[in-house]
Amino acid sequence: MAVTGSLLKRRRAALRDEVYSTILDMLLGGVFQPEESLSIDGLARDLDVSPTPVREAMVEMEHTGLVERLARRGYRVAPPISSEQIRKLIDVRKLLELQAVDWAYPHAKRLLPELRQAHAEHEVAWQNLEHEKGHLDLAHIRHYFDADWNFHRVIIRYANNSYLESAVDNLAFQAHRIRQTVGEGSSDGAQATAEHHAILEAFASGAREDALAAMEAHLNGVLRRSISDAE
Repeated sequence: MAVTGSLLKRRRAALRDEVYSTILDMLLGGVFQPEESLSIDGLARDLDVSPTPVREAMVEMEHTGLVERLARRGYRVAPPISSEQIRKLIDVRKLLELQAVDWAYPHAKRLLPELRQAHAEHEVAWQNLEHEKGHLDLAHIRHYFDADWNFHRVIIRYANNSYLESAVDNLAFQAHRIRQTVGEGSSDGAQATAEHHAILEAFASGAREDALAAMEAHLNGVLRRSISDAE
């Protein structure tokens, strides 16, 4: 009986994780409109599962900031992020990610192969989005987000500070929130990949100050584009 109970728990957890991943793809892909109500029963019918794994997934989803729970009214998609919120988010990213560059720079030779690979994957993900414009696949959108973020995570990982890594990871979904226009067929991929290339080149052949300046220029670019989209 104990073995059977353990197996059921694992299956239940696997189903919840699958439901979570599917809803996350839908949110990042712009399937839902900002502030749109999210019905547990409706999502369960759409995903052909019982309401329980959907409810468990939504509880976990709250922590991303992509959805909100309303008292006695269930869940809704988070409202559009404001220009002021975007500025504050980028200010925090600058504090954390410029420090990450500073700490990672002495390990440039070791991190370069991973950073080059991450940059190549980001470019492929962007090209896929451009090719699929007008009929975007949710998997391509998720791949683009993940590839973009992974470029930053390589640098953060080589900063060798788990507290810094955790703090930046907590901002990941908020960073995605300000770029959900990808789901409508637009993307800052051309600018972002070019800025990432400048960061890569700075780690490859520049001074520490060059790497810091390239990262700051990239985050300033993200800020400008995001503010423009928000307004």
